[in-house]
Amino acid sequence: LHNQPTPSDASQHIVGDASRLFAFVKNFSRFFHTRSDSNIPEIRCYLSGLMQSKRGPKNIERMEEDVPDFNYQSVHNTISHSPWDHRPLMDEIAIRADGLLGGGPRCRLVVDDSGFQKKGDHSVGVARQYIGRLGKVENCQIAVCTSLASGQQSTLSDIRLYLPEAWANDPGRCAKAGIPAGQQRFLTKPEIALESVRHQRKLGVRFDCVSMDGGYGSDTGFLHALDGDGETFVAEVHCDQRVWTEAPWPHRQGQRPSKRLLHAKASHPSQRVDALAAELPDTDWQRLKVRDSDQGWVEVSYLAQRIWVMEGERQKIWWLLVWENPDERSNNGTPLKAPRRHYALSNAAADEYPRQLVMDGVGRNVVERNFRDSKSEVGM
Repeated sequence: LHNQPTPSDASQHIVGDASRLFAFVKNFSRFFHTRSDSNIPEIRCYLSGLMQSKRGPKNIERMEEDVPDFNYQSVHNTISHSPWDHRPLMDEIAIRADGLLGGGPRCRLVVDDSGFQKKGDHSVGVARQYIGRLGKVENCQIAVCTSLASGQQSTLSDIRLYLPEAWANDPGRCAKAGIPAGQQRFLTKPEIALESVRHQRKLGVRFDCVSMDGGYGSDTGFLHALDGDGETFVAEVHCDQRVWTEAPWPHRQGQRPSKRLLHAKASHPSQRVDALAAELPDTDWQRLKVRDSDQGWVEVSYLAQRIWVMEGERQKIWWLLVWENPDERSNNGTPLKAPRRHYALSNAAADEYPRQLVMDGVGRNVVERNFRDSKSEVGM
């Protein structure tokens, strides 16, 4: 971080910024060599355009207006057609993210997706689908992302494009858009997220738990796959998620019920998590400071209870976490009459501190800054 330059030293400041950018780019030069060519000059121009273009969308047309000696045709060809491989580059980014935050205090791998609004129908994966930033269905692309977070610091570590079924089932459209044959397949967003989590573990990225919003947490197959991998998670779920407050089947933990029991009703009915939280006494709620802000400490009220969930024929005991911000306000700054409640499941051990699990759930929100900064500053 540095002060803004005065007019007298503005030119030196620009030269200094350029030299730092080019020195940084050298760390990644090896990813833009092919057997017969090098795309480094074009990539350097492209990054310069991302850094310098301030007006409107950061597309190649706008970059050509802002960057001296910018060759539109060569840069466009490099970005659109050059055969460099993005995966080794993304792996390097994940490893560097681990070097910054991995192994830090309570490091979390946060799963989320981000939408990119589009007008046409030629961009890879574009379709009418829900985009969270706008809160409605729009024509857009969706990327499944992970961020590495520790405390209030976070950085993106992976990004994978979601390919809707309409695309995956149309080989001609995929081929025309240049999608490699091995990528012309449909995966749900949680399935993409699971591949990303497992891949980063193989790379050696260090994190204590995986956290996510209700769009991913309500996919029970995803949660049980993470549990089977030995990952600890804190996953928000929808208010109608059903759990048991007592063992569903009268048999020892970890054993499979008999076929007779499987075809009988559970010995105890399940409950929606919002109904269960409403039944618990006010004395079960506790206060927790979650982060410092310009207006002082942000606090939430929370409760935690051990509950049962079913995975096929097996029953497991997990945590149910509920929290709300009593001081939450609407967009116009007025206090809410009824603070929004968040519900989450966690497979953390029985002796884990619930306060820490709630911090993991609340701390998921820091990655929103990654999306905002990446889109506004460097045109993600």
